[in-house]
Amino acid sequence: GAPVIEPGETGTAYITPINPANYRYFSFASMVIPSNDTFIGNEDPMQYEVFTLAGAINDLSGVFTIQIFGSDLLDAGTEENNAVGAAFSTGGTATDTTDGIGPAGDLMEFLNTNTPSGLTITDFIDSGELVATITISQVPEPSSALLLISGVLLGSLGLVRRRVSIG
Repeated sequence: GAPVIEPGETGTAYITPINPANYRYFSFASMVIPSNDTFIGNEDPMQYEVFTLAGAINDLSGVFTIQIFGSDLLDAGTEENNAVGAAFSTGGTATDTTDGIGPAGDLMEFLNTNTPSGLTITDFIDSGELVATITISQVPEPSSALLLISGVLLGSLGLVRRRVSIG
């Protein structure tokens, strides 16, 4: 399954190989823990154009960054936000609803609840608080590809030198 990233932790994923000209946009979704049904994600699949048509990162710095704030949190509307039976929270049984997707609010009902790993939630998420940062950058080719390119270049230099010495 997907890794659980608790408050204060980070995660890294490498996706290889892709053709940036064909896969220009980035979409994401992730549940916010502990919560019943709060999540982050982008509604428009073309909201984040990471790569240009030429395949370069669509940012002059060479790094594409997406920041998610408390005001960006969404509520799936599938369960009551009462801190009972929330994913990665201890105890209780969830109460189902069919409210639909909307803003998540501040999640104050989760204050002083514990995650199964023992983390106690001691603060709530304010609308202006940075919740997550997604950073996308291109990683250099693996060393095996560089060795192959180096071999081809050295072989080409050998051919050029041979032609010079024959001529």
